[in-house]
Amino acid sequence: MYSRSAMSGRSHILKIDVDIKMDDALTDLWIATRKRIAEFLGFRIVDVRYRYTRHGMHFWIYLDKHLDAHTRAMLQFMMGDDHRRCFHNFIRLRLNAFDQFNALFGVKVYEHRG
Repeated sequence: MYSRSAMSGRSHILKIDVDIKMDDALTDLWIATRKRIAEFLGFRIVDVRYRYTRHGMHFWIYLDKHLDAHTRAMLQFMMGDDHRRCFHNFIRLRLNAFDQFNALFGVKVYEHRG
């Protein structure tokens, strides 16, 4: 599914985890509303890609400009990303754990309880 964008790096990509499966009409409406949210916040979406998962859908939203990690985390939350994932991303930001920031989809982060 994933292909590289023309922009270098990945700081212009929002990763959104939605825990429901939508039909085509609802997916189109969801994407249209994300575009309006982005416009309201001063950004422009140039591409959206998605795939179905066992629990719902994963979206990659490509923006017209690069963002710092805090802005990406905030936008992902505003775009409807899974709230538990957002919570962990905000913790990673506070800990300056940018290498682990925005872990998504293929890699899960588990707490160690010892």
